[in-house]
Amino acid sequence: MQVSIENYRAYFDFKDVHGSCEFEITNITDEDYDVEMSDFMVTEVVGEVELDYILTDVELNQLRQEIIWCIQETTLVEDMQHPEDDFDEDAWRYDV
Repeated sequence: MQVSIENYRAYFDFKDVHGSCEFEITNITDEDYDVEMSDFMVTEVVGEVELDYILTDVELNQLRQEIIWCIQETTLVEDMQHPEDDFDEDAWRYDV
């Protein structure tokens, strides 16, 4: 399964299935966090026809894990843990 994330939206592709979903990072602690997914748009390509597709529980769990791995390669969680470090470039000051 190939997954990429951008602006709290995950894009995925596996076998003949591709789509996207929104995700939210929740329950953040110093060591862990959770990911909630919603707003799925998934299609399956059969020949030259695209059909709506519903992900199985196994596929949903795999997608969730892939999203978590992608998040670990970013600073999304750290930014949420320390919002006081958010720099407002327009105002040239730190927002508190």
